[in-house]
Amino acid sequence: MRAGIIVAGRRSRQILLSAFIVLAGAGCTDSPWPTKNFHPSIVNTLSLSSSYQGNGIALEGSLAYVSMAAIGSQSGTRSLMIVSLAKPAAPVLVSATSSGLASDMGGIVVSGSHAYVPYESASGTNFQVWDVSNPRNPFVAGGTSISCPAGMSPFSAPALYGHYVYVSCWKSEVTATGAFAILDVSNPVAPFVRGMVPVTAEYQPISFGVWGRNLYVAATQGGSTSDYVLLYSIADPASPQLLATVSIPHSPQWVAGEGTKALVPIYDGKELQIVDFSRPSAPKESSVKLGTCRPISVTVYEGSLALTPCDPPGGVAEVSLEAGSGAYLGTALDGTVFNFLAVSGGYLYGVDMSGNLETVGE
Repeated sequence: MRAGIIVAGRRSRQILLSAFIVLAGAGCTDSPWPTKNFHPSIVNTLSLSSSYQGNGIALEGSLAYVSMAAIGSQSGTRSLMIVSLAKPAAPVLVSATSSGLASDMGGIVVSGSHAYVPYESASGTNFQVWDVSNPRNPFVAGGTSISCPAGMSPFSAPALYGHYVYVSCWKSEVTATGAFAILDVSNPVAPFVRGMVPVTAEYQPISFGVWGRNLYVAATQGGSTSDYVLLYSIADPASPQLLATVSIPHSPQWVAGEGTKALVPIYDGKELQIVDFSRPSAPKESSVKLGTCRPISVTVYEGSLALTPCDPPGGVAEVSLEAGSGAYLGTALDGTVFNFLAVSGGYLYGVDMSGNLETVGE
């Protein structure tokens, strides 16, 4: 089973500005891009908010769902934004609905008529299930509290597999052992925590990638010199089994799964780390240098092109995955700082740091 959605969630400035793996295919069927060296440009800018920025994006059918986080120190309630992609090159805002919570939305995943959103709060309701069956009038159907270890809070993009949602627990610059929560959402009005899975001692999970029955987890520690990517089997999604742990350079920002490979942007090293788990007992690593780009997330287009948004001054680094070890093709869209990118129907949709949804085509 491969999740048919798009996910993302913002990083804390030094560690993570957190999509998950993206599937192309909704909307238009004719792609305007080749799988190598494309030269995209912004064809539409839709303002979502002047005070909040997209902290996650999920595509389902002809709709985009965007979770929001404060640009500065705003204390108001966050809203779920739903955008129509019926005209792929000209998205239209359908609704902006208050969550009733003042903490930042940590990311979003969507399946069918429900959206699942964690919130960056250590107490109270910090996970909501939204009924989005009517995009013009979505509402919170249910919620619960995730009790994270050591004062940590739900963070970054969740991952969805069947009727389970995986949510990371994280806190910047600490060395306590983190964990990820397994939420059972089989009853949307009464979601509950099915279990907590601790990761490598003194490390914390910051991102997930799901492919088939593989769950890839990037784990980091403040002040460390190396971090980890972990492979779990989710053949039993309520009880993930650890299959492999691989050391990677410090400051991973994200992880995406592409078949048996985990793709991990490394902020400090200006590189994309590729870990091949074809043989979990003997994983193979390679690294692709990204010039001056400090990557903050990664999205895969048609299985052959990795797109990594860069921290200021911005841009999107392109990496061909056709060669087993990857190849850097250059950087496009200089000057634009995307938090996350998603692909649908031959267009890129990106949420940026200024509260906009950008449509990108060639």
